[in-house]
Amino acid sequence: MKMLLAAFCLLAALAFAVQPVAHKYRLWRARLAIANREPRQALAWLEAAESSGNEGGAVYFLMARTHRHLESYETAMDYLEQANRLGYPAEAVQRERLLAMAESAQLAPEDPRLGELLANPGDDMHEIYEALVKGYYRLYEIGPARLVLDSWEEEEPKNPQPRYYRGLLSEHDEEWPVAERWYREALDLSSERSDVRLHLAYVLQKQHRYHEAQQHYRIVLQTKEDAKAQFGLGKCLQGSGKLQQAREAFLAGLQHAPDDYDCLLALGELEVDAGKGADALRWLEPAAKQKPSEYDVRYALATALFISGEGDKARPHFQFAAQARLALSQVLARRQYVASHPEDAECRYEIGVALLEYGDRSEGIKWLQSVFKYQPDHQAARAALTAFYAEQSAAAASGKHRMPAVGSE
Repeated sequence: MKMLLAAFCLLAALAFAVQPVAHKYRLWRARLAIANREPRQALAWLEAAESSGNEGGAVYFLMARTHRHLESYETAMDYLEQANRLGYPAEAVQRERLLAMAESAQLAPEDPRLGELLANPGDDMHEIYEALVKGYYRLYEIGPARLVLDSWEEEEPKNPQPRYYRGLLSEHDEEWPVAERWYREALDLSSERSDVRLHLAYVLQKQHRYHEAQQHYRIVLQTKEDAKAQFGLGKCLQGSGKLQQAREAFLAGLQHAPDDYDCLLALGELEVDAGKGADALRWLEPAAKQKPSEYDVRYALATALFISGEGDKARPHFQFAAQARLALSQVLARRQYVASHPEDAECRYEIGVALLEYGDRSEGIKWLQSVFKYQPDHQAARAALTAFYAEQSAAAASGKHRMPAVGSE
């Protein structure tokens, strides 16, 4: 009995001694994942670390930083408050709060407080530069964003992140060869970055270099299940005429992420192309519920209904798709104008409301929020955002997704 008791005490002592080591290891892995831009992995390590202790608020501070990288700014602010209450250094908390505000366009990138951070960056130089770039990018001020990138590369020439952002800027403007060059340079500096590799694969795919793009998608899939990589692989296979293999790739994406919009839409479009309207609806209806304002899914849905013999149901979707196509062509022209006239608040407003109605709503929100930097009292932009959030709250409360009415709003 005494031997059993002694063994139990020894095991308890070992567990007590190992726990701080395990906790530090989890925090180290979380920091490494944050540095490698793998926020989902970071969250997993931080959730494990939270269960083993949170003295000083370090876990919550890193949670805040991770959610900032995920652009979940309200959640990031909540975690910063918790870190502050647990005694995490106030200077670090305030710095992280300013970075979140700069990224989310609640604080102008040229605010003197951010200049003070750059003058005394500590270990956070790359975080500060990144927040400035993302803030300018959110405001669609491309010139200032590139100037920040110039300074960032000068300070940290071996950091792949500035090149990654240059790639994003070029990709956004559909400059595929330029984006490819930047992504390749970023990968040369950090070959394990799956996010960079996914973007490189995408710009190769847009240049119809399907074989090269497939190789990069498959490298990503060797290390993790990823619906985006499966979708990209499927589009390359589809572009190469391998339709059955493409279907299998899209289905594999849904196995990992059952509600993935891109895979649902792609499967629906395959069925539409095959003339199987009823089969297409199986995929397109849930996709349309997710993103009812997207042109691609509304047009595909209309076509599926039409070839299924439901012309009356198809008609409003065709009408919406026609209106969306016209509106999005105007958005493209206005966006090109704003690139050289960033102070035009009215043009920003027009882009925002068009995207809320006919495009990517998250992008529409960013454009409307950017209006207030140049015209803080813009009542129409404020009303549009208020109406959108009220609609989202009502939809969440009812558990339903609204399909935009033709010619409404």
